[in-house]
Parts: sequence; C-alpha cells; structure tokens
Amino acid sequence: MNGWKPPIDKSRTAIKGELDKFIKNIIELYKKYEEIYNKQGLINIEINKEISIKINDFAEELDKRLTGKDAETIDIFQQSTWEHLVKLCMLESIARADILDIDGTKSLEISTEDFTDAQKFTDDILKMNLATVDRILISRREKDSMKKQKRVYNFICSGGKTGVTQTQLYKKFNMKTDELTEITNGLKEKDMIKITTEKTGKPGKAPTVYISTDFV
Repeated sequence: MNGWKPPIDKSRTAIKGELDKFIKNIIELYKKYEEIYNKQGLINIEINKEISIKINDFAEELDKRLTGKDAETIDIFQQSTWEHLVKLCMLESIARADILDIDGTKSLEISTEDFTDAQKFTDDILKMNLATVDRILISRREKDSMKKQKRVYNFICSGGKTGVTQTQLYKKFNMKTDELTEITNGLKEKDMIKITTEKTGKPGKAPTVYISTDFV
C-alpha cells in the first residue's frame, strides 16, 4: 500500500491544523449567509442559459434510456440524477460564496466550474451504480445456477448405481442443451458425478449416463 502512515506519527499533527482551518472557514461562511438571510430572506441562485442547456440535455439523455429497447430497471432509478446534479451545482456555488449584489439584493450564480465539479461527481455515482447492479446480477445468476445444479445433482443421485440418462435429464428439467451441459460439466469438475455411456449392445450411439460419485 502506497503512502500509508502509521496512526501515531508526529507528521499527523499537521492534519489537526488543517481541520481547524477548515472548520473556521465553514463558521465564517455560515455567519455570512446568516447575515444575508436576516436582511433579505432566501438567496436566489441563478443558472445561466449555457448550463441550463447542458442540464436539460443530460435530463433528456436519461429519459431516452427509459424508452430505448435496451432499457433496464437501473435506468428508472437513475432518471432523476439530473435533479441531484442541479442540487450539487447549487451546493458548489454556495461553498464558493462568490456573492453577487444586484440592486442591493444578494444572489449567487452557478459557474461553469460549479457545473463541471458537480457533473464529475454524478458521473462517478452513475458508474458506481452500474457496477453495483452488475455485481448484484452476477451474484443472483450464481445463486440461481447453484440451485439448478443442486436439483440436477439430486435427480442424478435418485438414479442410484445405474444413474440417469441424458434423455431422462432433458425430460425432467426441460433445459436447453447448452445449459444442461454446463451444469453437468460443473458437477463433473467438482468430482460429484461421473459421465459415462450405457452399454446396451444395440447398434447406434450409446446413451450418455450420469452417475453420482457416491455410487461409483
């Protein structure tokens, strides 16, 4: 791990000084806004035309995802992200505290820098949301696969020493060939079953048979 510092170290005393400075700045900012609020009430926060267009374009993009053929549940939750973007822009402007005085009325304006910083944050959140959903879906698929694997294995065990044929498996579970093959190969790799052929003495391809290793 790069840049790690031990919890007890003299160099860490500098952090306290930085935190004290940060807290003092917050207090001064609060006092400034409190004074303005006591004189005029709420403070207007203006959004210029250029930034309004960017936010509207972002909102339109999110709405279009809901109507596309590849729309997913995550798109429903992310549709309102443009609202959070606006609120973050406002917070960035408040924190910057570049207060304008228009005819005696104090106000704020969202700058391009405010928008850029807020947009970077929301972009990161969108990416993390997608990554989280992917992990959830993978986890669900793995659990579903394990359940199917267990059902197939239990059925093979029910065949005892003679096992069950591939045809019997198809009839029992009505699965696609690729899916069933993936499950049985997985069981074989775990050394839970043995895949062999049934000797019938009849012409033609011998039936594939699956036997639990408990009976081999």
